[in-house]
Amino acid sequence: MGRKLAARIDLTSLQSQTSLNSTFQFPKAVTWQAQTGSQEAFLSAKHIFEVLYEGTRGPGKTDTLIMDFYSDVGKGYGAAWKGILFRQTYKQLADVIAKTKKWFHLVCPEAKYNSSEHYWTFPGGEMLLLRQFLREDDYWNYHGHEYPWVGWEELCNWHNLGGYMRMMSTCRSSHPEVAKIIRYRSTTNPYGPGHNVVKHRFNLPGSRGIVNWNPIDEEGNRCHLVWRFMDPSMRTRSSSSLTLITLTVYVRLLVMQLNLLLG
Repeated sequence: MGRKLAARIDLTSLQSQTSLNSTFQFPKAVTWQAQTGSQEAFLSAKHIFEVLYEGTRGPGKTDTLIMDFYSDVGKGYGAAWKGILFRQTYKQLADVIAKTKKWFHLVCPEAKYNSSEHYWTFPGGEMLLLRQFLREDDYWNYHGHEYPWVGWEELCNWHNLGGYMRMMSTCRSSHPEVAKIIRYRSTTNPYGPGHNVVKHRFNLPGSRGIVNWNPIDEEGNRCHLVWRFMDPSMRTRSSSSLTLITLTVYVRLLVMQLNLLLG
C-alpha cells in the first residue's frame, strides 16, 4: 500500500514539474495502430491504385480497410475526400457499421453517423458512404459519381467481378492533390462463390512474391504486383508454420503513379 501511495505522489510531483519544463511530454494514448506486417503494408501502399487484402480471420482486415480511408481525413482535402464502402447486402454491412462506430468515435469524436442514410461525415467535410451492391446493374446508381476512395469488403462474396470492374470508373477526383491518392481497396476471405474469379483477377497463387509487369490487359494500362507477407504474430495452433498473410496489389499504370512507384 505504501509503495502505491508513494508512486502517486511522485507522479503528481513530476506532472507539476513538467508545467515548467516544456521539453517533457507524457506519451499520448494510442487509439489504433497498424500491426507490423500486412496491416502496415496495406496502409503504406497509397501510391498503388488497386489493393486486395487477402487472409483468413484474425489479421484485422476490416479495421485496416476502414482506417485506410480515415488516414486521409483531416488532411485539408475537405469534401473532395469522399469514399464509398460496399458489401453485398445491408444486413452484411452491420458488422462494418459497428466497427466504424467503434473506431471513428474514438479517433474523431466530432464525426457524425447518419443511421437512416448510412454515411459518415467529418468536421473537415469528408464523407464515407456505406452501401450495398447486390448485382452488377447496381452500378447505375453510381454512374458518373466521383469517389477517390472505393472499398469492397469480402470480395469473394460476389459471384463475378462485373460490378467491381465497372465501379472503377467512379474512382477519380477533380481535385489535383486528391487525384494523386485515389485508391481502390478490397478485402477477402479465401472462401466464397467468387473464389475463382478473384483468384484469376489477381493471378493467385502463382504470382505471389513476384512483380509482374503486364501493361497489355483488358484496359491496356495496368501492371500487376503481388506481395506476400509472413506475419510472425499469426501462428496457427495446429501447425508450427506461420500463417501466410497475403497482400495482393494491382497497380494502374498512370504516369504520375508510375513515377512515384519507380522513384
